[in-house]
Amino acid sequence: AAAAAGRRSRPRNMPVQRVAAPQAPQLLSTSEESGAGAAGTTGVLLVQCPDAKGVVAALAQLLFGFNCNILQSDQFTDETLAHSRFFQRIHFDFKDISVGTGNLAVLETAVADLAKRYQMHWKVSSRLTTRTCCGAATGSCGSVCWQRSLA
Repeated sequence: AAAAAGRRSRPRNMPVQRVAAPQAPQLLSTSEESGAGAAGTTGVLLVQCPDAKGVVAALAQLLFGFNCNILQSDQFTDETLAHSRFFQRIHFDFKDISVGTGNLAVLETAVADLAKRYQMHWKVSSRLTTRTCCGAATGSCGSVCWQRSLA
C-alpha cells in the first residue's frame, strides 16, 4: 500500500473542517440498510494500520476467499505522521458469502486474524456512510475522517 505517485492531498496549511462524529454502525446484517447489493447484503470494512506492502491484496483476497464482491474501495496513506499509516474502506456485497449470510462471525474472525498480521485496527458495518469533510468525500482529506470512523 505504498503511496501512489501523483495522488492528491490536503495542503499542510489548510485547516481541517470539524464534522460531527458518526453514529456507531451496526454489525453486518441482511436488512435493507445500504443502498447497493441484493436485499441489503452489503457491508463496509474500515481498516487502518502501519503502511506496508500487501495490505490491499490481503484484504481483497480474504473477501474473495469468502465469495464476497468488492463494490467500491477507497484508500489513503497518511505520510504526515512519524510512521506512515494506511487507511482503507471497502464496500462489499456478501449475498453469495460461502459461509452463509447468517454466519458472518466467521468472516469477522478471519478479518481479526489478518489484522494481527498487519497490526490493523478494523471495523465491519452494514452501512456505507459518506459525509463532507474539507470539501471532499469521506477519507480523501486525510486521516481525521478515517480515525473518527474507526473510533
